[in-house]
Amino acid sequence: MVERIRQVVREHDYPLILGGDFNSVPDSAVLSFLTDGSVPNNHSDLRDMSSELVEMISRGGMKLQNMYQYEEGDMTNYTEPFADVLDYIFVMGGVRASSFLKLPSRKALAENGVKGFPHGPWPSDHIALVAELEIPFLSKPVEES
Repeated sequence: MVERIRQVVREHDYPLILGGDFNSVPDSAVLSFLTDGSVPNNHSDLRDMSSELVEMISRGGMKLQNMYQYEEGDMTNYTEPFADVLDYIFVMGGVRASSFLKLPSRKALAENGVKGFPHGPWPSDHIALVAELEIPFLSKPVEES
């Protein structure tokens, strides 16, 4: 999938927006792969993987920019006792964020009796990320298929 995304972006000069639940905390190998373009061979997430998979992951990932501005203590998943960031909006190709919906703080949730999700206005165990993105015009026309 990563190679196909690279190919389409490279061939068509498209901007890219990739968002969702990555089930990966900020210091995970998955995030290193997507944002740094590589994962150190000694990363703790790689310990139990086969050598072939470690080699493939170490070869090259993406260089995506994480658009959401997380603050210390933020979380996008809150299921007692786990609370951390698992959801992301990644971009490349000149996409910029002009605004974000602020995430609720743990303190505010606790003060309102929220001990985890789903709860009340949050029907999921994840908090939705909302960002207003500025997308540059395409330099090549999109061909209809």
